[in-house]
Amino acid sequence: MNPTVATILAGLVQGVLEWLPVSSEGQVSVLLSMLVGAPPASAVSTALWLHLGTSLAAAAYLRSELAAAIIWPLRAEGGDPEAFKYLLVGTAVTAVTGVPFYLLATRVPSSAALALVTPTLLTALGLALLLAEGRAVEVGPADPVRLGALVGSLQGVAALPGVSRSGITVLGLMLMGLEAERALKLSFLLSIPASLGAAGLVALTGAVEVGVAQVLSAAAAAGSGYASMHALMRLSRRVSPGVFAVSFGLLGLVVALVVIS
Repeated sequence: MNPTVATILAGLVQGVLEWLPVSSEGQVSVLLSMLVGAPPASAVSTALWLHLGTSLAAAAYLRSELAAAIIWPLRAEGGDPEAFKYLLVGTAVTAVTGVPFYLLATRVPSSAALALVTPTLLTALGLALLLAEGRAVEVGPADPVRLGALVGSLQGVAALPGVSRSGITVLGLMLMGLEAERALKLSFLLSIPASLGAAGLVALTGAVEVGVAQVLSAAAAAGSGYASMHALMRLSRRVSPGVFAVSFGLLGLVVALVVIS
């Protein structure tokens, strides 16, 4: 397949998989290896570059929340101190925890088993919520520092191959008692600086040579990412947390099993 077409296709896939409880980086890397025979290092770098598109999709979808967080230090009207603290703490904790897990990732022999862990746990959580229907409530006030530390640490764990960033963060937030829609929003919001950092790193280090194909692929990831995020948010509003977690987890299991097989 033409490398440019393959890269754009990978961008479309990245936009959909980024929000599901599967490792989008791993699946996109496998796709690029299959389509154009890209070596592992090159495929992973391209997958990381495509996070630029999904970060832009998240920024566009959550523009109000993001803008409120950014303008708060300027004491501008409409600033949100809680959103600012959440982003600041979460990004800092991600950086601190992500490095050791990234180093550990170099010693993991296979990501196949890890790819099944998060969706399995999400499915189990959904079944537990269904059994306790009507009794699950949010635990106490939403402390932005505590939530930032939680989601940031879980994002750091996602540096391990096969571990889904969105899946593990949504799982942690729902275990704390947050409703599915709010868990998704908090997960997506903190993905923005992390994804921008990943894309910027591979571009600045020369791991990816940015050209027309890379710009088009990032745009494809942004478009499909926005559409899939919108669909997932609508689903989370229309069904109970238990049904959402079960369907979310089962979808992740199906995708992971297809790729592994």
